Amino acid sequence: MNTKLQAVSEATQYASNEQNPYSRLITKEGDINICLKNIDSHYFLYLCRDLWTTLLDFKWYMKVTLVGLAFIVSWIFFGLLWYLNVVIYYSDLQSSSNHTICITNVNSFLSAFLYSLETQTTIGYGSRHVTGVCPFSIILLVFQVLFGIALDALVGGMLFAELSRPSRRSAMIKFSHNALISHTDGCLCLLIRVADLGRCFLVKCHISAKLFRKVPSKNFRAITFTQEDVKFTVDGSTQEPFLGFPVTFYHIIDEQSAIKGLNEQNLEHQKFELVIVISGIIASTGATCQARTSYLPSEMKWGHNFASILSVAEDGKYKANWKEFDRVNSSEKLQ
Repeated sequence: MNTKLQAVSEATQYASNEQNPYSRLITKEGDINICLKNIDSHYFLYLCRDLWTTLLDFKWYMKVTLVGLAFIVSWIFFGLLWYLNVVIYYSDLQSSSNHTICITNVNSFLSAFLYSLETQTTIGYGSRHVTGVCPFSIILLVFQVLFGIALDALVGGMLFAELSRPSRRSAMIKFSHNALISHTDGCLCLLIRVADLGRCFLVKCHISAKLFRKVPSKNFRAITFTQEDVKFTVDGSTQEPFLGFPVTFYHIIDEQSAIKGLNEQNLEHQKFELVIVISGIIASTGATCQARTSYLPSEMKWGHNFASILSVAEDGKYKANWKEFDRVNSSEKLQ
């Protein structure tokens, strides 16, 4: 009985997901809408092996917290080593007329912590220093200085990598909110508009698209997605489109098209997701940038064309009116 109730519940949940217009693989902003669950312990081992990428994927508050803890823990750890070095190894706290002090003005754990901080940050106030007669103290000093340099390099590299991440540049790639279906040069085409808002345009741009369709299993426990290629062109050119101005990409809907058979009546009943990916190289950094978006059938308008937003200014320069980027015009009635 419980098995039947579970099957009915899963079927109801799947049906509700099918009716949910926001159930998509890729959001309009390009985020991947997939949640990983029931990951085994080996996954965290893989994260530790790729620690650098794992650190970069953390949120900002996590990075600041980890960096702060790394410095504080290292100061406390080396401060404890300095204190043990003074108290146990060389017994500097013992009063003796002929005893040579290895570290001056270090007579408590707090002063050892301050000496550790001054050493690792290269502050060096001068009141605390190694006298040079204790080999172990010199070795510990060299080790902490090298550790401090490595930690500073790690934090600096993390900050540079975060500020120069291609994901920040991809946010300047703008996609039209709707995809349009209209006749272009006598062919039925699917149209999308793309623009690069950055002053330094991407080079070696490439556009690719995938059409995803859900294929549910018989027991409603799993969903399989089929993928089909959808080829887009710009005025017949598919090689490295120039995004210096808003560009309209075309996909010819013919017998070889993955979305063949569409018409105005069955468009709203279709169940697929069209994922668009624009990739290119950032000229200033040489890093690869990728921007994504997706279109559902409800976001496709039948019998419309994009309005022109380019004009010539008085000084002879071309001007693009971004307020009209998503504006569309009705075209002739499509058959």
